[in-house]
Amino acid sequence: MQPQQLPTLLAVIDHLERSIYGGNKINEELLTDQELIELLQTINSEYITTFASNFLEARHLQLNHEVQNLIKSSPKKRTLTIRQNIVLQLNGVIFRFLETNSQLHPHAYTVLQSLQTSLAIALIKDPPTILNPKQPQRNLIETLVAAFKGYDQVAGRRALTIIEEAVKHILKVLKSEPLEASAYQIAEQEFSKFWKRYNQSYAIYEKSLITKEHHQAIQDDGRMRINREIATAINGYSIPADMLRFFREIWSKYLYVTYLRDGMESDAWKEGINVISVVLQSLSVKDPHQMFQLYQGELGLALSVLNNGTESILNQDPQLTKNVLEYLHAIPLQIIRGEEPDVPELQVLTQDKQEVATQPNSADLKALDNIEIGDWCLIHIGEQCTRGKLIHKDLDLGYCLFINYSGIKAARIEIAGLAEAMLNGKLERIDSNPIIDRALETALTYINSQVERLKRRIALKMEQDAIRREEIAAKEREQQAAQLQAKERDLALQQERQLAIDKALVEVNMFQPGGWLELLTEDNVKQVCKFGLKLKNNQKMIFVDHLGQKVAAMLPDELAARIVDGSANIIDHGVAFEDTLQSLLLDRSEKINAK
Repeated sequence: MQPQQLPTLLAVIDHLERSIYGGNKINEELLTDQELIELLQTINSEYITTFASNFLEARHLQLNHEVQNLIKSSPKKRTLTIRQNIVLQLNGVIFRFLETNSQLHPHAYTVLQSLQTSLAIALIKDPPTILNPKQPQRNLIETLVAAFKGYDQVAGRRALTIIEEAVKHILKVLKSEPLEASAYQIAEQEFSKFWKRYNQSYAIYEKSLITKEHHQAIQDDGRMRINREIATAINGYSIPADMLRFFREIWSKYLYVTYLRDGMESDAWKEGINVISVVLQSLSVKDPHQMFQLYQGELGLALSVLNNGTESILNQDPQLTKNVLEYLHAIPLQIIRGEEPDVPELQVLTQDKQEVATQPNSADLKALDNIEIGDWCLIHIGEQCTRGKLIHKDLDLGYCLFINYSGIKAARIEIAGLAEAMLNGKLERIDSNPIIDRALETALTYINSQVERLKRRIALKMEQDAIRREEIAAKEREQQAAQLQAKERDLALQQERQLAIDKALVEVNMFQPGGWLELLTEDNVKQVCKFGLKLKNNQKMIFVDHLGQKVAAMLPDELAARIVDGSANIIDHGVAFEDTLQSLLLDRSEKINAK
């Protein structure tokens, strides 16, 4: 794992947090790191009580769930920041990885689980430190995992002491106030001392078992080779059933004793194997002269070896031996005398495949190289799965030896077929790499997917906000355009009205006292009135009814506006009266001037 992955991830989280909350003061309502640590310490204290009461019962601590419950139950409701949630998720994924990882037994996982909240506190205080292999909380977990790899219920009481010792040191750490790094360092050092002593005593069991298994392997190898030699020798021959039993059950014991005493390179071993070939060849000889020569030479010597050999071992079936030896002595004499031999029913034999030893191939040897002495493996035998540590490889005898924590043989596996066993999952090597690194890889993959999902959600929200802003902007543009059009329309109407008023004002200026005007009252009733007079000081026009009572008063501009609005109409401008009066005055003036 690259050292920069986790800090980069947290930087992304911080960026997302800022982009979501922006500059709002919502952060003041969220838990601070210190408040979150205090909540975790409360959980830790509660968990210690449960854990100490029965440390081997699985208890799945849902850290984030319990934190949220404590937050909800607190008087002042607050929520976790994105960063705090991500850190807790990281912690939770690490322990889910430990729980589901096949290299840890559930009992061993339960012990490690008690460190979950303390690791969360370390992550919150300084998240990047989890990448440091020497980080105290992480270092303690790694040390415990290394010790727990071989633990299972089959390993017995001696293996259980490892769990108990771990529990003792973990409880000391969890009860320390506050949870200081030094407490983890001391716990790791003390457990490491115990672990070293344990391995030293464990080595005695290993040496003893290797020696014992080596002798057993030699014996097994000898039996297998003897069976193979016998099977090869009798392959293809017609042989009576009793003789077959004799070679497999009686003569094989003589060969086994010879193998252990003298080895396969000795003359006695070669002579014992050659006896089988000579006897089987004699069964096919029918010519008296040829049989006589064979009987005087190799066959006679072979029968002598058979007699002496069977007498030198503990014979569990003397009657079978007697019958076969009598038959082997009688048949050659009958043939030599020219008599028809009394031959029992023969059966043609082929080599038994099970008696042929399988040799390791290149794939098996490569698979063997991938497992080092001291590596722990999961070994599936039938439906049972057990854990064993590889303590010995024997290429000469073709086997691997595995031992459990109690010094008892877990399994002896033949090298031939090892590659297939590993491919089929019958033999599974427990990874020796630091487990936290692998847990972090899993956690980072999970959290990155969460971050990507969050980024997509934020991107979608930003896209929706942009669409919403564009819709609002479009509406505002439409409203502005409509307002502009209305303004232009109002301006045009005002200009048109002003032109009409100006035109009407010309007509009003021609309106003379004595003229008649039709007005529309507030009750929408038409009323005819007479222009009585115009005041000189303000040009206000006074209108009266037929009785001479004032009906209305308005300035010329106001009358022009009412004419344009249709609420006033000049019936008679009073121009004819003015003209008559003017002509009378002019005419009188001319007459006076003439006189």
